[in-house]
Amino acid sequence: MKGLFYILFLPIILLSCSNGGEEIDVFPPVISVDSLQNTDFVSTLNENLKPNQNQIYCSTISYAWFELKEGLKGKIKSNSKSIMRLNMADDYQNSLAPHEISTSIKIEGSNINASAYFRKSPPFTFKFIRNLYPLKFNNVEVESFGLNGYNDYDIKKQIDIIYYKNDHDFALKLIPKDTMHEIFIYLPKKNNFKSIKGVLKSLQKKIDKSEKIKITDKNSWKYNFLKEDKFSMPILSYHLEKDYLDIAGLNFTVNNQDYFIEKCYQRIAFILDESGTEIESDAEIMYSTEEIDEDLPQPKNLILDQPFFIMLKRTDSDNPYLAMWIDNNELMENK
Repeated sequence: MKGLFYILFLPIILLSCSNGGEEIDVFPPVISVDSLQNTDFVSTLNENLKPNQNQIYCSTISYAWFELKEGLKGKIKSNSKSIMRLNMADDYQNSLAPHEISTSIKIEGSNINASAYFRKSPPFTFKFIRNLYPLKFNNVEVESFGLNGYNDYDIKKQIDIIYYKNDHDFALKLIPKDTMHEIFIYLPKKNNFKSIKGVLKSLQKKIDKSEKIKITDKNSWKYNFLKEDKFSMPILSYHLEKDYLDIAGLNFTVNNQDYFIEKCYQRIAFILDESGTEIESDAEIMYSTEEIDEDLPQPKNLILDQPFFIMLKRTDSDNPYLAMWIDNNELMENK
């Protein structure tokens, strides 16, 4: 038998969208994602969405895998679908700027340690409003934040309506202080997507379309946050870790050398609340041949009280560094 090399993965993300500084204790205590009944990590955007389950993707695991491939300097061969799916994933590229992601690989004897680390704490310039009354998400009362059309103009500048069909089908962008980052929130009409990649493609179509829409007096109400409008979303807060048992214990080959993955581990900490993240942005009025919608103006209730998608990305990249399908209240603060 060829000699085996043992590989340890340590991809980590620590992402705070609140105003708490750089200390790890701004996050809740870390727990295993396996201790939650209806929440899981996925290593790539193409993995199947499971019914009634929160799914969390972070690009750090792909960054660590890329570091491994670069270090081994050869084509990876394996019979494992999990390994080859991760090996073929390329939608992590440029999701973070080089100075934002720290990667490393250490080779000591038969041990190889590939790791990736990222931390970002972008607050909003102006705080949104912590709601006094609970938001009912899937009929469970949870803590929430948002705003209404009567709030200060500076607060309203932090929300950009990308797409609005009705109160059960819309997409928003929250604008953080860091001009190179943005938060997209998407409440789709239907949630029968097969993967996070599928949700992302649907949202991207809405984003692309919004950039070509010609805003007129007749349809401007859909893209402006007016006095009668309301926005409310659950506060998200978690600190989770996972051992990828579907990857640990597997073998692959590079240049006729066998490699054994001893451990594949990922930790993700995330907070999004009213202190959040913000940047000022000029509204763009683009040209389009889109037919003008004749719907009459009506108050928009942008209430995230049912399953929704959230994506964090750099403005200069189409690839998210964090994407989540939120289907239940396990990542929320119950009232």
